[in-house]
Amino acid sequence: MSPINLTQGLVPWDQLEGLANISGVGMHMTTFEWDQAGNGGVGVQLEFGEVFHTVKAWINGVQIPTTDPTNPVVDVSAFVKQGTNDIRVDAASTLLNAFNSVGTAVVSLGQPRTVTPPANQHYGLVAPVRLIAYARAVIPL
Repeated sequence: MSPINLTQGLVPWDQLEGLANISGVGMHMTTFEWDQAGNGGVGVQLEFGEVFHTVKAWINGVQIPTTDPTNPVVDVSAFVKQGTNDIRVDAASTLLNAFNSVGTAVVSLGQPRTVTPPANQHYGLVAPVRLIAYARAVIPL
């Protein structure tokens, strides 16, 4: 089974008109079809691709375990059902892009920001989020 891409057409927030300097939490929702849930020999992992800054996700209304941002892959076999499944991903950002929008008006410890600000960061789901099926086997000991 080929991986299922859940983010076709999504772009980072800074590439959306009017959102270049936005920071906060973005909610992404979609559905996918699964026809392997009744087969104990097939599991599924949710791969977030590149995560910047943090994500939380729910499948069919149940929050899945938190993912490690350095290896953002979670086994979601226990959360997927036969047929249509709902997935929601909340992606949180840092405040950098919002600070960049006000330039030197940012004051920290009584001192204005005098350094050249770094480039805006890509927030949201910035790489393809995929479901990847894998084979499972029981090995008697």
